[in-house]
Amino acid sequence: MSLSGCDSTNPADTYVEDGPFVDADIETVNPAAYGWSAAKLEAVRVEAESLGSSALMILTDGEVVAAWGNVKRTYLVHSIRKSVLSILYGIYTSRGTIDLSATLEDLQIDDLSPLTDQEKQATVADLLKSRSGVYHDAASVSSSDAASQPPRGSHMPGTHFWYNNWDFNVLGTIFEQETDMGIFDALEKHLAGPLGMEDFSQDNMYYEFAQNQSMHPAYHMRLSARDLARVGQLILQNGSWEGVEIVSEAWIRESTTAYSNLQRSGTGGGFGYMWWIANGSTLAANNVIEDGAVTGSGSGGHKLTILPSLNTVVVHRVNTDLFTGPKVRGSQYDQLLSQIIRARLQSGA
Repeated sequence: MSLSGCDSTNPADTYVEDGPFVDADIETVNPAAYGWSAAKLEAVRVEAESLGSSALMILTDGEVVAAWGNVKRTYLVHSIRKSVLSILYGIYTSRGTIDLSATLEDLQIDDLSPLTDQEKQATVADLLKSRSGVYHDAASVSSSDAASQPPRGSHMPGTHFWYNNWDFNVLGTIFEQETDMGIFDALEKHLAGPLGMEDFSQDNMYYEFAQNQSMHPAYHMRLSARDLARVGQLILQNGSWEGVEIVSEAWIRESTTAYSNLQRSGTGGGFGYMWWIANGSTLAANNVIEDGAVTGSGSGGHKLTILPSLNTVVVHRVNTDLFTGPKVRGSQYDQLLSQIIRARLQSGA
């Protein structure tokens, strides 16, 4: 794995306040022509502003029907980085470059506190599902997650879900080892370029190391709302972009299948290959989020949601460069998303 040329610190400038949460300076279509109520969308804007949202975009049939805030500004995507990596895994798995059945032992993966024979039997697929059973210290872990982490050796690989940054970080190591390409180079080559990302720069990407804890760094990304919307549209289009296959439709289906049912309402009901999958059986009574909706979720309120039945993508961003500022909880986003869906479903009301 080559980390040359990549800073280990966040390249963000000093904290800058967002401007007014008003119509973004990008081209949009008439929402009514796509089945949306303009009045209900305005109510969505007001609600999002009250939550402290920094940018919100809604795309239907590939067209921008609403965009508010600074959709061109790059914010740290936090854990949406994992969903982006999932797409890159799909590209190289289809080529046969990465074998999801390979174990950590096969790949000669270890860490500062050596892995046990049991832990080494975790496969790449187990890591993608966050079911490795390896509970080693890791970079970019919150204090609350670290405190509640299961003890080493408490679960066999593949048998237990735990949202585990060790798994996600090691997937970065495995990707670079097996493809002989840096994550950010692959992101630029396979996604930013082909999708026509307008605000992408490798200067906005960086690794985070955890000295004396783990040898596997987190891989952080700063992307704008409008560029994340392209990622969502790629998923909605089953991996194709302008008639060209970027990642296979089979991978989109496989990676957005829920392998763990977490019995949570809203967008976090199940977990696929580093994507959250809504589970209709556990939705709150006042929640209209469809069963199977797919979300990439980042701390503080960063969300990328794909709603296949509405042919719609929703991107929500929060200015978390100064993390003492506004944060949008998952339940608040789910309620906002429900309000957005109702603006389409009940547009004639």
